[in-house]
Amino acid sequence: MSRNLQSLAELKLALAACAESVCAHYLRGGAKSGHYWRVGDIDGARGRSMFVAIAGPSAGQWSDPAQGTHGDLLDIIVHHEGDFGRACRAARELVGHAPAPVATDAPPPNPHLEAARHNWNCARPISRTLASRYLASRDIAIIPDTNVLRFASSAAYRSQFGWEHYPALLGAFTDRDGAFVGIQRTYLDHHHPVKAEVEDPRRTLGQVAGAAVRLDDTADTIAVGEGLETMLSIRTAYPKLPVAACTGTHLLALWEPSERHRRVLIALDAGAPGETAAAKLAERLKKRAIAVTLARPVEGGDFNEDLQILGARDLRSALAPAIRALTA
Repeated sequence: MSRNLQSLAELKLALAACAESVCAHYLRGGAKSGHYWRVGDIDGARGRSMFVAIAGPSAGQWSDPAQGTHGDLLDIIVHHEGDFGRACRAARELVGHAPAPVATDAPPPNPHLEAARHNWNCARPISRTLASRYLASRDIAIIPDTNVLRFASSAAYRSQFGWEHYPALLGAFTDRDGAFVGIQRTYLDHHHPVKAEVEDPRRTLGQVAGAAVRLDDTADTIAVGEGLETMLSIRTAYPKLPVAACTGTHLLALWEPSERHRRVLIALDAGAPGETAAAKLAERLKKRAIAVTLARPVEGGDFNEDLQILGARDLRSALAPAIRALTA
């Protein structure tokens, strides 16, 4: 490999191609584990909190969920060398002597998915937590402990000012086959059952396109919509109705039903973006011979606002025509 790597992008690509060698040099307390180098932290301490992808399209990317940090291999080298210019010289020296990477047919896992799984595994059931109080404050019925919703007492949030930590309600994304593919984090205020006052209080992590946060998704009928609170509000009105929350307008349009789904209620948010996303999804579902019914909020901008305005009984009545049309 040539040492005369001029651009920063070329240098980062060269580092990614020999990621295992870089990790072995700078993160000596770690070890190779599949397609990752697992280590305690960016200083190279023993442990498994931080993981660096050493193969595949994500090679060179790392994440440390315990610290809420992530970056690339050059960030690691800068951290150890203490100076950007010295780090670039060290990086060029490393890639000039690195062995050729070993080819493999096995696709490596995605570091963002691994970070989502780590966050999920560190969280706990929502009962008697700030998360359950948050849902109750929005008139959503208390959800029994389930492996779909969890509470994180300290979830990392990256803003323009750096990394901060907030408590968060977590929802587990699963794909059409039921496999875990990511999480949604709803960041909460430290002391009160409301969303945190940050620019974007809801963020997803993982490979969530086509997936959703699903509750009791075992029947051939399901209601699907955008927000988690929206779909939990419909669940409050119809406790036995399976629901799925895609957590965003663009993700609603991409949602993939499972093979068993034969009837789908699409719960729209009010406004043109919600109508457009629902129309795109309905068109795809109908081409697969899946019966589709649309439901629109009657008082507010979404069904959680309807729940808070109408109450569970009147929301149930308002949804009844759409439910009847779906099951007819």
